[in-house]
Amino acid sequence: MRTGIDIVEVERFENKSTNFLKRVFTQNEIAYCTSFSLPAEHFAGFFAVKEAVMKVLGEGIDSIPFKDIEVCHNAKNRPYALLSGKAKALFESLGLTQMDVSISHTKYIATAIAVVS
Repeated sequence: MRTGIDIVEVERFENKSTNFLKRVFTQNEIAYCTSFSLPAEHFAGFFAVKEAVMKVLGEGIDSIPFKDIEVCHNAKNRPYALLSGKAKALFESLGLTQMDVSISHTKYIATAIAVVS
């Protein structure tokens, strides 16, 4: 079992440019986050998931494209990370078969954890 965790200040995601959001987040993630009255909290949480996943895979922030890790929600609104590209290839090369993620945020901070086995 491996774990990765990250914490992010919400204010970092207030007033971000559309170009930045499109570079870091998928269209589905942007649509989800902007559906809330305080999207910065959700963008910060999603960013924390992406960094926690990079950490659990043993990679630095520059080695996996952010969009290779997409935060989704199941029918019960539980978050999960959908991997593609380099992130998926690395996950498989490490012999990993399962990943769980959890996100929490307040008005000021967001945190996420990723656990793989």
